[in-house]
Amino acid sequence: MFNWKSALVALSLCLGLGTAHSQLDEFALNLGGATYYGDLTPTTSIFSTGVESYSVGASVNYNLLDYLALRGQVSFMQFSGDDKFQKDEGRRLRNLSFRNKVLEGALLLDFNVTDAFFRYYERLQLHAIAGIAVYSHDPEAQLGGTWHKLRPLGTEGQLPADSITLRRPTYGKVQVAVPLGIAIEYELNNDWSIALEYLHRITFTDYLDDVSTRYPDLAELEARNGSIARQLSFRTNELEGVDGAVPLGIRGNSEETDAFATLQLRLIYRWQGSKSRYYNRRNR
Repeated sequence: MFNWKSALVALSLCLGLGTAHSQLDEFALNLGGATYYGDLTPTTSIFSTGVESYSVGASVNYNLLDYLALRGQVSFMQFSGDDKFQKDEGRRLRNLSFRNKVLEGALLLDFNVTDAFFRYYERLQLHAIAGIAVYSHDPEAQLGGTWHKLRPLGTEGQLPADSITLRRPTYGKVQVAVPLGIAIEYELNNDWSIALEYLHRITFTDYLDDVSTRYPDLAELEARNGSIARQLSFRTNELEGVDGAVPLGIRGNSEETDAFATLQLRLIYRWQGSKSRYYNRRNR
């Protein structure tokens, strides 16, 4: 199961920073959807997503300048994909599916474009965001009503790193990403703002969905990791009217890495210690 203790500890650390009012300027709660781009998306669009997708998070800001802030953010999200939604018939026959729960910690630079380039105050503001993130992910697939973690099963023939017969390394559970995004913020009053933010993550893995390269030798996979590993590696025979199919080699596209993104509504509160910067912007 997903490590909820780790998620709570990470979120508590982020929220705990709020006690340092003299050091931090804003606190925000984030809620919205999540999506991913990879081998199991219905189309080639990053906005093509599965049905079990959401995201929540919290963040704190420290204003470096009137228009530039450093943000620490913790997010939890889930996204999914399923070949039954594919537009391509060949991919529908592949019949793979997954869901992935991601815990992410990010350090972001938030650039207020409106404040930087307009010399008068505007309640509606445009932001550009970029930074670095570390995330933990653990793709799963459902078989017979039970969810199974895919990484330990080596569905494409991955073996443990200490194996003498190593053919393909097991992908890492903890990964690094580069978040890039934009946001539109509206200041309700001196204390509160709301913002709509899209944050895209460039990743360095092709295994967010546990699909990347070729089918392994299924008999060898079953002998090593069991029948569940074999069933979750090749699932075409589960389709109605299909019997006796065999894998033809290609399972996924390894030429492109996966990506994921969030679209969130953010509720932002400015602490008393940050008001001087806020008033300076309004009155300059």
